[in-house]
Amino acid sequence: MNREQNLEKLGLSFIDPLGKIIGNQAQQYGLKAFIVGGVVRDALLNRPSKDFDICVSGSTEKMAQAGDYVYNQLSDKMKNKYELDIRQAGLNTNLRSFLQNCGGGVLLSFLMYLSGQSDIAPVIYPRFLVGMIKLGGEDIEFVATRTEDYDTKEGEGSRNRNPGKVEIASEYEDAIRRDFTMNALYVNLATGELLDPTGKGLTDIKNKTIRVTREGDPEKVFLDDPLRILRAIRQSAQLGFSIDPKTSEVIKKIINKKGSEFFSTVKSSVSAERIRDEFSKILLSKNSIQGIQNLLNFGILDIMLPEVAALAHDKAVRHKNLWEHTLIVLNNTVITPEIEQAIEDTATKVNMNPENLRSMTALRLKLSALLHDVGKIETRSYGYITCPNCGEKTNIRDFYNPICERCKQSLNINIKGGPTFHQHQFSSEKLAKNILQRLKFDHRMTNWVSRDCALHQVQFGNYEQPEETTNIGLQQSKKMLAEKLFANLVDMNTNTSDVWDELNFAVRIYGLVRADSSAQPQAQQKRVNDFISAYEVAKQRRQEEQAWREFNKPILSGEEIMEMFNIKPGKWIGNIHKQIREDKLNNPEQHNREKAIQIAEEELAKWGPEIYNK
Repeated sequence: MNREQNLEKLGLSFIDPLGKIIGNQAQQYGLKAFIVGGVVRDALLNRPSKDFDICVSGSTEKMAQAGDYVYNQLSDKMKNKYELDIRQAGLNTNLRSFLQNCGGGVLLSFLMYLSGQSDIAPVIYPRFLVGMIKLGGEDIEFVATRTEDYDTKEGEGSRNRNPGKVEIASEYEDAIRRDFTMNALYVNLATGELLDPTGKGLTDIKNKTIRVTREGDPEKVFLDDPLRILRAIRQSAQLGFSIDPKTSEVIKKIINKKGSEFFSTVKSSVSAERIRDEFSKILLSKNSIQGIQNLLNFGILDIMLPEVAALAHDKAVRHKNLWEHTLIVLNNTVITPEIEQAIEDTATKVNMNPENLRSMTALRLKLSALLHDVGKIETRSYGYITCPNCGEKTNIRDFYNPICERCKQSLNINIKGGPTFHQHQFSSEKLAKNILQRLKFDHRMTNWVSRDCALHQVQFGNYEQPEETTNIGLQQSKKMLAEKLFANLVDMNTNTSDVWDELNFAVRIYGLVRADSSAQPQAQQKRVNDFISAYEVAKQRRQEEQAWREFNKPILSGEEIMEMFNIKPGKWIGNIHKQIREDKLNNPEQHNREKAIQIAEEELAKWGPEIYNK
């Protein structure tokens, strides 16, 4: 097959024309440019991909020749600039020597520029053997096939994903420095041929398996960058892949030895921001339940979010299983049509891209679902008794080992009833805020989610309609239902509205409250659905009433009529308004201020001079 047929078979035809330009330019100088990583994997899985990673290899001889060519073509001014870049990177070499030994990535960026293909002069990162250009308006990075050493002290360490030492290497050595075999597939941009250096990438994609590239030293894959542990869990949840048993064992071993060092959000060698980003992707994946359960099974959740892990370890006694309930709510919390409409409306109000707001809202919903009941552990109570040891009244929180909260003595009592969780929503609010702050979520997301938790426990009795004997009373109660519920769920402390009110309300009632009820007995689910239906009726009636009031509002006020015609107040003003309304109903398109003035004049002509001011 030719190049185009190879790419079509792999699902990578979309990389052209840039791919062809890059591949041909590399081939012209004896180099090989590959598209590598997630984009190849996703193409084979028929998934869209935003990745576009390119690495470049070549023989030592060809790269040295290309380096000499580039050096001779550069102006003195450009040579001085790149000499400075090399010195600032801390490399003890000159530009000519660097170009002869920098690998294919930097060289190809210069070759593309010198051939007139790049819109800008290359930006180089000498220590990492990376060159960047702008091609067809797109920023393109070229990286040398390389090895990375995270053990040396030269780099900033894996907290910032920067290796201490980088050296040119073969395609195989480049492949095993990567994380998983499915992400170590290379496609030659000049020929369209697929390269599988580990020999297992294609098979693992076919078998839906996540396996480390370096089977001879699997721990190194994760110790080089511990975030790869979260990445394995995240990609498993996104792709529906299973983690290879040997890879799983390695993960467990590392978590047992160094889990707290890597994933404690209080103090970790991996930045909280990187942990947050991977965790967010897990929550947003199509198999988020699998992802969260894997975090728990590997022991990561206990380190990263102990407040959430406590729900899973809790021994349910005479009440629902808190962990199972949380996972059901998490699974059922989605963007509904009502939330979608609120997103569109709110995006317009705040001048935000709807797709960006939709992504934020999706994450908000998942975080709120995961954390909405996290306060139940600390608020659980099996009742109060007087301690026989110290005589103080104490709250019984543990069914299996009841103790006095004051004297800490064990209590020999028979607990008869089930627990209560009074005000747990506010405990959840406090814990959620603490968790999100540890994970470095921004203030807006932290406030949204914590308040979602605080407001998810709707007391239906406060809003349900009383039995009324008149239609007027029934309609009035429905109006109050709509307004009172909306004011509570948008967190309205004053009568002023906010641009986020509509979205806040939709997220809470159609997202969290409804999903929370989906994990309840059918009677409770029916109550929530009936309640939301009643609210919808009330909202519709309120909207109709407001629309009618707006339509019924005369185009001329009574004050305007009295001032315009110098007349006294009286029933003639009401007669004028009646005629104006009738004209608006019968001739809405022709109705305007001039017509209303004409109607007023005609109506006033029916009255005598006594209506006028002297």
